[in-house]
Amino acid sequence: MRLSNPEAIEVINIYLPRPFVRFLRSYYNKRKEKYFALEKDIKAARLPITPYYIIGVGSLYGFILALGLSIFLYLVLPSYVIDLNRYHLPIEVSFPIDFKRPVFSLKVIAVPIFFIFWFLFYYIVLAYPSFKAKVRAGNIDLTLPHAVNMLLAASKGGVPLLQMFKIVAEERNLTQEIGKEFSEVIKRITYFNEDITSAMRYVSSTTPSSRFSNFIEDFIAVIESGGKIDDFLKMRSNYLMEEKERYERAFLDTLEAFAEVYLALFVVGPLFLMITLVVMGIVGQEVESLLKIVVYLFIPLGSLGFVYIIRTIVKPGTGKWISKRITGLSFFSANVDPDKPSEVERPSIFKRMTSRVKSRLRILFSDVGIYTVRPENILYITIPVTLIILFTMKERIVFESQVIFLAAGNILPYTVFYEIRKQKMAKIEELIPDFLRQMASLNEAGMNAVEAIRILSTANLGVLTKEIIKIKREVEWGKLLTEAFQKFEQRVGSILISKVVSMLVKAIESSYRIRDALSAAASSAYMEVESARRIKREMVIYVMLIYISYGVFLFTVVVILKNFISVFAGIEVPEVAGTSFNVPDLPMLTRLFYHTSLLGGFFSGLAAGIMGEGDVRSGLKHSMIIVLMTFFVFKLFVGG
Repeated sequence: MRLSNPEAIEVINIYLPRPFVRFLRSYYNKRKEKYFALEKDIKAARLPITPYYIIGVGSLYGFILALGLSIFLYLVLPSYVIDLNRYHLPIEVSFPIDFKRPVFSLKVIAVPIFFIFWFLFYYIVLAYPSFKAKVRAGNIDLTLPHAVNMLLAASKGGVPLLQMFKIVAEERNLTQEIGKEFSEVIKRITYFNEDITSAMRYVSSTTPSSRFSNFIEDFIAVIESGGKIDDFLKMRSNYLMEEKERYERAFLDTLEAFAEVYLALFVVGPLFLMITLVVMGIVGQEVESLLKIVVYLFIPLGSLGFVYIIRTIVKPGTGKWISKRITGLSFFSANVDPDKPSEVERPSIFKRMTSRVKSRLRILFSDVGIYTVRPENILYITIPVTLIILFTMKERIVFESQVIFLAAGNILPYTVFYEIRKQKMAKIEELIPDFLRQMASLNEAGMNAVEAIRILSTANLGVLTKEIIKIKREVEWGKLLTEAFQKFEQRVGSILISKVVSMLVKAIESSYRIRDALSAAASSAYMEVESARRIKREMVIYVMLIYISYGVFLFTVVVILKNFISVFAGIEVPEVAGTSFNVPDLPMLTRLFYHTSLLGGFFSGLAAGIMGEGDVRSGLKHSMIIVLMTFFVFKLFVGG
């Protein structure tokens, strides 16, 4: 039995024997009430699976894995001889068993491990739907305001109710999990012939999000009472926006707490810990291994874990990189000429590969735009160049300098193009609300969308004017206005622009007068832009604190190495009262402090990016600034 649905989770897309499936079905039908919660979680997670199938996966494959682990442990674990006669017991004790024989063995733990691992795997598999449902609930709550704004824009554009739901369901790249909920409504109407309110009630009763369930129940009440859907959606949109502001205030408080914890744990903490360990080493304790654990394990792994935790609570501030200009920029993609007759003999593989590489190199060196559209393309040039330079100079510079040169030679060019694109994207996002409002005003004055675009192409909208001119030209060359807007979305690649364009396209397709839909899209865009500004404004102080803290960190390290450890390394301390003093290994400590500063600086930069701008890529510039600052400080003041 296999599930071919692409939305099925990987763990359930596993073969189960048909007799076993029949047995499971019979077993489950007799005990349905026992697995009521499991069935509810599966529906809430929208998993295309039956409860008895997931029970079968957990039991059968848990048994197989547990049995394999137990056999492995039985074969590798040793036996031990227990000789109780060597222990001097206070009384005479006679044992019926000869304990000099290997009657006790670690092999016996393979049996309880079999049962423990079997039940553990079984319950983990059965708990997966509940975990998936909770994750979906958070995603639904996050995207609910945008979904309501989409419904409001479509409703004001005169779109029928069922078509409004289809709009949200089709925009799954933006609506994500809430799009699945509306897809479920459409599916039950289309395939099960249910009326729209019955389908909505089913989704309300099975969705994992209580906020979305309340919204659907209120929506049903408005439909059945004949109320105005526009007024209801407008009221709910305003409420969700106010609620979103309260959530963002709490979110900022949480982010500020995380920033303070990070400064304490991974900037101040390592320095304090290393100073303590160095002092312990001076008084005669072995601490080199502990120092290395702090430097090479605690700092990188702890910082990465912290950055990942922050990333999970920070919404993405920038969009994906999308552009038709660089589609197929792969050295292994096939080049097919449709005008070339198929019977002509094809060149050899070597010639085809050579031609392909030459064409790609021409693109890389002639079209600067591909680097601002997709900054990672610069790595096609910087990685080979830096490796060649490094190979010719590797005998003249130390290992740490080689790594810094390799990182700087690749990260700095990438960061430059990334920042160029991000700044352009931010400027476009800031101008989008004004563009939509002006377009709505022109539409209210009697102009259609195409005429409004022609007028706005001559307006002063900064960097957005160039994009409007491109839209106008594409329309003049025969493209539909909706297609031109979708091309604009692909060029910019911003999540905010994707949301706006999705509402705009549906409004244009559905009605001639789109003023209300444009106004709703403009309000939504303005709230998004203001939210991003507020978060960046609030968190910039913590980015500054990271720089200040790391400056203090480097100053303290230089003072310790030059005025404390170097002094102890140059004197002989006699043994006092049985206590020995070790002469510090200055080169080793200098190298460890250097590595601490480099690793801590790099990861602190990433943390600054994720806290200040919501993207790890934005932290690369901070990382390289701190790393280069560390490099020059050690070269000039320490000599490391």
